[in-house]
Amino acid sequence: MDYGFLAIFTGLASAISYGASDFGGGYASRRNDAFMVVLVSQSAGMALLLVIAFFLNEPLPPPTDLLAAAVAGMLGTIGLVRFYQELAGGRMSIVAPAVAVVTVAIPVLFSIFTEGMPQRNQIIGIFLAILAIWLITRSGSDKTAVTARDMAVILVIGLMFSSFLVTIGTVSERSIVWPLVASRFASIAIILVVLILRGRWRSSIPRGQLPMLSLIGFLDVGGSTFYALASALGRLDIAAILTSLYPAVTVMLARILLSEEIGCRQWLGIAIALAAIVLITF
Repeated sequence: MDYGFLAIFTGLASAISYGASDFGGGYASRRNDAFMVVLVSQSAGMALLLVIAFFLNEPLPPPTDLLAAAVAGMLGTIGLVRFYQELAGGRMSIVAPAVAVVTVAIPVLFSIFTEGMPQRNQIIGIFLAILAIWLITRSGSDKTAVTARDMAVILVIGLMFSSFLVTIGTVSERSIVWPLVASRFASIAIILVVLILRGRWRSSIPRGQLPMLSLIGFLDVGGSTFYALASALGRLDIAAILTSLYPAVTVMLARILLSEEIGCRQWLGIAIALAAIVLITF
């Protein structure tokens, strides 16, 4: 059976879920500590994953897979907190696409070594992605200018996200839900440790915001689950690149709901970044 269409569908579904989750997380971090936002949302996502695991009755994967997923979950969570902090700074339309381009590089290189060279259009897409990064960092407006410090942060976040994608994409061939449970458990643990070290473990979130933060966690779980399915059904690099289309959703929501302004060169960079992802995919 050809699972190509299902792989593309689940990859795009992952992008939609992640994009909406990132917008919500960035927006919520403007009014709350990003660590608390991630803790509450990840806890809600963990509860949802446990329910899914119960109904699917999926067998446990090897311990090495769970350990790898846990490490990837910790790295991904550290990146997610920093990502939310950057989004909360009011430049969702710039940060999200740049992180996406960096994130997608490692899975592509990993697949080159494990699944062979990409096609010609994918190679063109990679070069376009480099051009997109340069354009996104150029602006005639101080309000939207991206500094060298910003790009260093974007690079670190992208590397952390890509480590999560490569790990989950690899272990998903044997199990879908339990590696995600392990990654969420590790992410909650690392956040609790950070909060205790910062003396913020007694911090709280207003009850009125709990439904929104829970929704953010559910959307994040949806993004991870759809990505795991996409990588299990098709090539890992294709799944990662489709998932990396999430900035389109984040940008659209930021533009519509928050009226964010960005420079013309950066709009062009965003468009080229998305075009590069599409080229690499198809």
